[in-house]
Amino acid sequence: MTLRLSGRASFLELHEISETPVLNDDGVRAVSDGPTLLWHALEQGATRLELVERLASEYRCDHAQAAAGTDLFLRQLRSRGLLVET
Repeated sequence: MTLRLSGRASFLELHEISETPVLNDDGVRAVSDGPTLLWHALEQGATRLELVERLASEYRCDHAQAAAGTDLFLRQLRSRGLLVET
């Protein structure tokens, strides 16, 4: 199953201010590097496994830790209607 950001996500802006990733959704929120990495992958479309592997590789953490972080981020996107699964 491929995961992508939904059309609702197009109303959000992700950019860097002083090297800190920031998500602008009518309120500015700092975003850590892990979710930023996943966000960019989801812009192109990725499977859950691909997301987990990217996170584990980038941060040199074990698969279980990367899976837990990925699943948390995906749940947050789903709850806000920002994720499309095809």
